[in-house]
Amino acid sequence: MALTALIQKSTTRDPRWLTSRQALHHATLQSARAVGLGETIGSLAPGRRADIILVDLAGPHTQPVHDVAATLVHSAHSSDVRTTIVDGRVLMRDRELLTIDVAAVVVAEMGSGCRPSSTEATVGGSRTTTPSESAPVTQVIVSAVRV
Repeated sequence: MALTALIQKSTTRDPRWLTSRQALHHATLQSARAVGLGETIGSLAPGRRADIILVDLAGPHTQPVHDVAATLVHSAHSSDVRTTIVDGRVLMRDRELLTIDVAAVVVAEMGSGCRPSSTEATVGGSRTTTPSESAPVTQVIVSAVRV
């Protein structure tokens, strides 16, 4: 959101273009409308899916909070999300995933032929860890798309 807002301001050479509130509106209801789901998601209303995130704005990078929209758009990080609720179902509470066994996913991924991303070496009598040139980068991505 921040990048979109900043690019719009730069392109138009107008700092008032695409305010933080407008950026949030684009990221929620306007995005839902863009993918044809504006009647079921994108805002909190009776009969719509309850997709909510709770964001912790107590960190030093979000202070002071003079405008919540501006703080969410320009200062908050994804790591500030504490709780995620999708279609009324709590998926993450206090940064703990409730619907997936992360350890089992990691074990399954590591057991599927992934090599470690570093190797140990002994240098001058002490152990060091160095990146392995042939090791693949492994990433576990958990996503839920509901259409």
